[in-house]
Amino acid sequence: MTNTRTAAAKAAVVLLWVVTVLEALLMAVAGSAKFTRPDMWSGMFVDWGYPLAFTWVIGAVEVGFAVLLLVPRLAAWAGVVLIVVMLGALATVIIHDSPLGVAGPIIHMVALGIVVAGRWRDRLRPRYGADSSTI
Repeated sequence: MTNTRTAAAKAAVVLLWVVTVLEALLMAVAGSAKFTRPDMWSGMFVDWGYPLAFTWVIGAVEVGFAVLLLVPRLAAWAGVVLIVVMLGALATVIIHDSPLGVAGPIIHMVALGIVVAGRWRDRLRPRYGADSSTI
C-alpha cells in the first residue's frame, strides 16, 4: 500500500513538472513573439484599442513570469499573475471577435491552474512570529 502511494506521489510530482515546464515554454514563446514579431502583435494590440507599449509590457510579463513558473516557491504566484493576463486575453478575443479564438487562453488558464494548485503549499510567504526578522 505504501509503495502505491509513493508511486502515485512521484507520478504526481512528475506530472506537475511536465505541465509546469510545458506551460513555461509556451508562455515564454508567446511572450517573446511580442518582441520578435512586433509587426503582427503591435498591429493587433493597436486594433484592439491598447497603447502600442502595452504589447511590450504583456510580452515582458509573459516571458518573466514564465521563467518564475520554474521556481517552486514562486510558481504559484507566477501562475496567478499569468492567469490574470490570460483573463485579459480571453476578454480581448471575445470582445473584439479576434481570429485568435478563445481556446488558447482557456487552455493556458487550465494548465496554469494546475501549476497554482500543485505549488500553492510551496509558495513564498512571509513568516510571522518570533523569528519574523529572518523573512
